[in-house]
Amino acid sequence: MHAGLLLVYVVLILSVGRSSSSFRGQNCTEPTKEHEKHNQIKPSFLFQHKVLPKQFAIQLVEELWILEQRSLNQTKECKLNFQEQWNKSDPKNDQSPGPLFRNFDEAALVNKMDILQSYIHLLRIYKELELKAIASKKSMEYHQEVKEFFYQLRRTDIWQEAAHSIANYDQRYKCGDFPHLFMDRLWFRLERYQSGLENTFVGHMQHDDLPNNWIQLGCLEARKKLNYLGYITKLCGDPPLLATVVFDIVDETPVPCNTTILIGTSPQFELAMYTILYLTGDQEMTVQLGSCRVTASCELSSNGIYIKRCFVK
Repeated sequence: MHAGLLLVYVVLILSVGRSSSSFRGQNCTEPTKEHEKHNQIKPSFLFQHKVLPKQFAIQLVEELWILEQRSLNQTKECKLNFQEQWNKSDPKNDQSPGPLFRNFDEAALVNKMDILQSYIHLLRIYKELELKAIASKKSMEYHQEVKEFFYQLRRTDIWQEAAHSIANYDQRYKCGDFPHLFMDRLWFRLERYQSGLENTFVGHMQHDDLPNNWIQLGCLEARKKLNYLGYITKLCGDPPLLATVVFDIVDETPVPCNTTILIGTSPQFELAMYTILYLTGDQEMTVQLGSCRVTASCELSSNGIYIKRCFVK
């Protein structure tokens, strides 16, 4: 009798332990079969706007920025080389004598942060598929790269903290719903053959969606595809955190174009910031990142549900 009671007691303790485990635990990093089955459902509440109050969202992003300081920033692996302010009055003769990056060591960056290998590989897959049919993005290779990127994303401190805080505020975004189903629909839903993540971090010249991510620009320049022409303004930071640069992309841009980029930030931080903005129901949010006030902005898809593209200004 006593042995039976003891067994029941142990089972109850184990059950409580499992149910109260941290969001950051392994069960939330790796989706179970039950979660995958659950994710086949499309609960509309996941895409309701105004889930997070604006002030809560701003505070959360600024807290994530503290974690981000331990990330990449401008280090020996990636250092920009601002030269020649863009001269609008004589753009044809305005050419920077040097590259945008004084140093961009892709191998060293990948070794410094695990997620960057899958992130850079995904960017390249997108460029390869850019002019191909939508069927190409249903290939096994494409979905495997997306799956690997999600796996690495969920392992990062910044993403775990963001997901944990959102789930604490709204229990509907619990493990199993967030981020597996939510993020897949929000960032990878195709419209005009492109996804929100693709438009935001890769860009499509034929649709006037400029690449506004420093890693993408660094990869393009390393492959001799980007011709840096100068900067319009170094907005803030020392070294610069936010800047507007002018460039053209070989065989893609007939005229120079410019874009504003965050410099030295990790992909998980930018994805978290834009996702948090989406959950406020607004299209813009201004946050304080160190000495810089940065405005994040997102455009939604034609149905107003998913992210079309995001950028900073």
